[in-house]
Amino acid sequence: SMGGNFALRIARKCSEERIDNLLHAAAISPGLNPDTSTDAIDNDWLLQRYFLKKWRKSLRKKEQLYPDVYDFSEVWPLKTVREITDWLVQRYSDFADTAEYFKTYELTGRALENIGIPSTMIISEDDPIIGIEDFHGLKLNNRTELIIHRYGGHNGFISRFPFLSWYEQKLLDIFEKKVQES
Repeated sequence: SMGGNFALRIARKCSEERIDNLLHAAAISPGLNPDTSTDAIDNDWLLQRYFLKKWRKSLRKKEQLYPDVYDFSEVWPLKTVREITDWLVQRYSDFADTAEYFKTYELTGRALENIGIPSTMIISEDDPIIGIEDFHGLKLNNRTELIIHRYGGHNGFISRFPFLSWYEQKLLDIFEKKVQES
């Protein structure tokens, strides 16, 4: 989700400054609006638990690797993704608040209109984190393919037994074709 957001922002940046050998960008369930995605995670106890566990593990590792830079002791009692984000933005960024920080990552409306390299976005209508309405409002150029599936959840897109994800093959086909063309 946020990895997809990063990929799309890099693809957009390529309209100003090319990156050698970057032929195509792909984004699976990209978070276009981090503010609403954060709320969606915090409003579902299972998703919240999953993301908090994963994030806390990552923060612990960061703190262990850079003890002279990071002290996350005040994070551990926080109960929501929003609370942790607020605390981290206040403590470790130059942003005034989380809203300002999230605005730098928001990719709604015309934000992707000038993507500089061919790109593929894959999203599902039933994604519990990423709102489909953000995708219906996008203005895209002819370099961008938007694939919307009815089902797939958040990064699922299971195609068949033994529960393979079809988009891995789709992306492999796209990337192999790009390499052959170059």
